[in-house]
Amino acid sequence: MLRFLSLCGPRMIHGQSGSIETQPRECWRKNAEFRRRILSLAGFCFRRSPCAEAGVPWLDSYIANAHRIFAPGSLADFTRTDPVGFNLVNGQLFFSNLLHSAEAANLLSWLLCFTLALCWIYLARRRGSSEILLISAISILTLIPIYHRFYDAVLLIWPLAWSMFLVRNRRVQAATLIMIAPFLVPGAVFLATLTQAGRIPTALSSQWWWTTLVLSHEAWDLILLSIVLLCFLAVENRQPSPQPKLAAACSSERLTKSGRA
Repeated sequence: MLRFLSLCGPRMIHGQSGSIETQPRECWRKNAEFRRRILSLAGFCFRRSPCAEAGVPWLDSYIANAHRIFAPGSLADFTRTDPVGFNLVNGQLFFSNLLHSAEAANLLSWLLCFTLALCWIYLARRRGSSEILLISAISILTLIPIYHRFYDAVLLIWPLAWSMFLVRNRRVQAATLIMIAPFLVPGAVFLATLTQAGRIPTALSSQWWWTTLVLSHEAWDLILLSIVLLCFLAVENRQPSPQPKLAAACSSERLTKSGRA
């Protein structure tokens, strides 16, 4: 999805302040020919793939592999209590340890994701939204409902870049960086390994909050970060968009140069 957004030919706006804003949504709406070619290319690749031409039942194999991967006790099983299980970052890991029910955890994760996605769509349709912040919010949101591991948190590069280069409010910047900081090291796997090896006192590791909050901290941290980014989007939409000012600055600069010429 992020590659798809980057292919939409974003238009860069440079102002006297040196700020940069991307607008892939406007380009995607206006360029109907580009949309048609992308969709045609996707359909051609799907139909003309080597597996399809060779008669290989790739779809059946894919479904069978998916059933094996998501079977109980497999790599994607979020109810596992070993370091492999706590390497997950999707929301089911947190809700499963909180509710002790795999069905309820899965349902709640999808319900939460659907609700937050509706909020994102509402905020994205309003003017004044930062493109980088929109991509940051939806990127983190996609990590919540489906199977993802620690290395998939590389998508945090979007809110990291937004907070470091486009945010002037120190509190907003600090809050974002604090929530990203736990992913600098694989802390959940490290603590789960120490717990499994008996290095953590039983009086501590047997507490409910150790598994729910400490070992699952990366999962609920992503949930919190997605909610916070949506709140930042809502606050940003209330503020006047800097784009007219940038456009006026560029126009005045061009008029000044033409007058001097």
